[in-house]
Amino acid sequence: MNIKVYIKRINVEITSHPGRVHNGQAITSARMMWAERHITSSTTTPIDSKKTIEIVREFATKHGLGIKVYDVSKSSVAFRAWINGIRTTPTVLIGKQKIEGIPTLEELENALAMMKK
Repeated sequence: MNIKVYIKRINVEITSHPGRVHNGQAITSARMMWAERHITSSTTTPIDSKKTIEIVREFATKHGLGIKVYDVSKSSVAFRAWINGIRTTPTVLIGKQKIEGIPTLEELENALAMMKK
């Protein structure tokens, strides 16, 4: 099982994200751009995202779990995250248990215990 960690890089340049090409013209994916803008970052520095990853890595190593990190500053990732109920970063998912903000080891332990029930 993998623990999913959703983070958002700080200071991401806003650009147009071409979706499909139709008759030689790029079509901007409005849905993906909308999701990218609407997933808010509860962190104020990149250090917070790094800290979240370090805490989760320590926990995952202790329990023999994998980690998958998703950067929602990428439109396609943000769109999938939004569909899956991610509204803020950092967010950690263990199974269907969601922890928003920088998690504590206790919160991670509780989420794992709830998932095993």
